[in-house]
Amino acid sequence: MSVCGEGPVLPVSAAGVCAAGTCLSNMDASPCPDGTDRRVRTEWGRATVGACRIRSSSIHRKERSMKANGAVSILAVAVSLLATCTAWGRVIYVDDDAPTGGSGASWARAYRFLQDALAEADGSKPPVEVRVAQGIYKPDRSSAHPDGTGNRHASFILLDDVAIKGGFAGIGASDPDARDIALYETVLSGDLAGDDVPVLDPCDLLTEPTRADNSSAVVKAGACSRSTILDGFTITSGNAMGPRDRVGAGAGLYLSGAVDASCCPSVVDCTFSGNRSFSGGAIAVSSAYPEITACKFVQNAVVGEGGAMSILHAFRPLSSTCQFVIEGCTFSNNWAGDTGGAIRGWDLPSGIESCSFMRNHARMGGAIYADSSNEPVNTVNCQFIDNVADLAGGAIYFVYENGVNMTSCTLSGNVAPTGRAIGCIEPLRENSPAPSAVITNTILWDGGDEIGISEHVLVDTTYSDVQGNWPGEGNIDSEPLFASQAYWDPNGTPNDPNDDFFVEGDHHLKSQAGRWDPNSQSWVQDDVTSPCIDAGDPNSPIGDEPFPNGGRINMGAYGGTTEASKSYFGESLPEMIVRYCE
Repeated sequence: MSVCGEGPVLPVSAAGVCAAGTCLSNMDASPCPDGTDRRVRTEWGRATVGACRIRSSSIHRKERSMKANGAVSILAVAVSLLATCTAWGRVIYVDDDAPTGGSGASWARAYRFLQDALAEADGSKPPVEVRVAQGIYKPDRSSAHPDGTGNRHASFILLDDVAIKGGFAGIGASDPDARDIALYETVLSGDLAGDDVPVLDPCDLLTEPTRADNSSAVVKAGACSRSTILDGFTITSGNAMGPRDRVGAGAGLYLSGAVDASCCPSVVDCTFSGNRSFSGGAIAVSSAYPEITACKFVQNAVVGEGGAMSILHAFRPLSSTCQFVIEGCTFSNNWAGDTGGAIRGWDLPSGIESCSFMRNHARMGGAIYADSSNEPVNTVNCQFIDNVADLAGGAIYFVYENGVNMTSCTLSGNVAPTGRAIGCIEPLRENSPAPSAVITNTILWDGGDEIGISEHVLVDTTYSDVQGNWPGEGNIDSEPLFASQAYWDPNGTPNDPNDDFFVEGDHHLKSQAGRWDPNSQSWVQDDVTSPCIDAGDPNSPIGDEPFPNGGRINMGAYGGTTEASKSYFGESLPEMIVRYCE
């Protein structure tokens, strides 16, 4: 059946017709005969798509035209479809299990080396999609150097209008286009010699000798737009600590803009692990404005600042309209010898949203060190759990005026001698305004001494649950009643900390009306209800909070979201519904 409910649907050819990008057929711009317009967007080139849904009226017109010329054939129809879809670019295939001599035109003829595919993409008309099958790919390898050159300064270079996507099943699979980034892990590795010794503590990365010959930056990007995409890879084993490493930052991914050229790539569903440098263990952002979503940063380490990421915006490119956003990411067990166990920023992203920071460690700012003099770091719906600072700011340390704006966040189990949650003990700078922060709808429950600041520092905290209390409108000091607290399990050997393991908590708020349980993926009812439910700022929108709710946002990281705990009014849910309907 066609899009409009009549006529044939033409299959995507086995030769890979319409094999790249996303195609919205506009061969017939008129609506369907019933007056509706049900044109379909679909991804081309996937075995699961199975059909190129083009309007039957357009197909019939083309068939009649070809019949008139005696040229009706599957090939002719395929050529017709190709003319429609080539505007979306092409697909290049890479699989490290492919036979030598491939052209990248299909899985059967895939390139073995990612560098060969990038070289072809660089000379192709954009947009281009590079599909990379499961396996391990190293930047010093290509068809010209299949055994590698050992060049530490070789990198995979992101190209404008080129999407590089990992996680495909590849050759040998019943469906080589099947994509699952966890099942079909695709690794971009800086371990050029293949001799890295595993380490358990990220701090040990800094002195582990087998990494000395690893890549100084596994991936790099310069001038590029949002249509430059890195999606579905594990980037690991970068080492920007070599004696000749000019930058010494961004061992996993180095992003660099210029005054006349923006660097605005999209980094999606990637895992950065086991990278080390002097600054920005996994990523270094230098006057660039990426969009980083749904990524994981695990066990990266630096000598200085930004265990996972360092940010330095020395200037903003003249033509750039991009915003720097980090959303839906997890930062866990990253380590910095100085500041920012996860992130250190000289001018931080315009938004850090729906992110989790767990067990990161630094001297100051266990998770984030905000050193911004232009705009505050805006953290929204984030969780900061069990981060550690040796001096101040167990979760966040800030320096300047408008240093931090924190909205609807949860901070629990963070540790620091001063300011278990948030700290600023900076001296007052001459001719400079006092450092300041704004906190609202947030839970700070780390054992007391939540906010540690010098006397001239300003922290405006309202409608928040602060352990040990803090002055401000709507603030409370009450046990928030999390579903469960994170903790270290001694593994049956309390005298041996080396085999302890971390058990992540669940910081949804308990509710007799209903609490979302991420394990069972269902709503469960508790025998108590958190005082943080319906306790946020009455002027804040309740967003996507589910029924029943009291018309007021919850405190904490799930406030305003679909996973906000439900309001309890002292009666069962059926009784509540009856009363509500009356």
